[in-house]
Amino acid sequence: MLANGVSHITSHDFLLIIVTIALIVISVTMVYLVYSQKINEKLEEKNKKKNAYNEMIELKELSKKLENISPTNNANLTKYEEEQEERAIISYDELLKNKNNVSIGYESTELKDDIEVKKIDLDSTGEIELDPIKRKNNSKVTLVSYEHEEEFLKSLKELQYLLNK
Repeated sequence: MLANGVSHITSHDFLLIIVTIALIVISVTMVYLVYSQKINEKLEEKNKKKNAYNEMIELKELSKKLENISPTNNANLTKYEEEQEERAIISYDELLKNKNNVSIGYESTELKDDIEVKKIDLDSTGEIELDPIKRKNNSKVTLVSYEHEEEFLKSLKELQYLLNK
């Protein structure tokens, strides 16, 4: 009877069984691949978050270390840099000390189209008193004239244009 049951399966039925089994295997494989891909994506996302968190912690530690460093000038200057610092009209340290001492004086104030326009007094504006050693040379740092500023801005615009080409 078993032999009779097998003999009734035709080649068409046998082909249908093989195709069905193949489709089931393909479906299971596809489900496995999609599932493993989603697991890998979740792991990658988790690793990215962990790396970002670790980087953030490292940045916080670095910023705390930078805050704790004393603001003194610990730079090792070469002989040339020391010479330039001494010969400078005004040193970087002097600029930092006097940054709040600079005041702007105005010659006149006009109202044009509801906008207040002030003319700067270039003779008394932007002067920074130097240290006593350099004061005896009677040198002061002053603002650049308007014409020079305009020329400088034009040069900067040309440079920017050339760099953007």
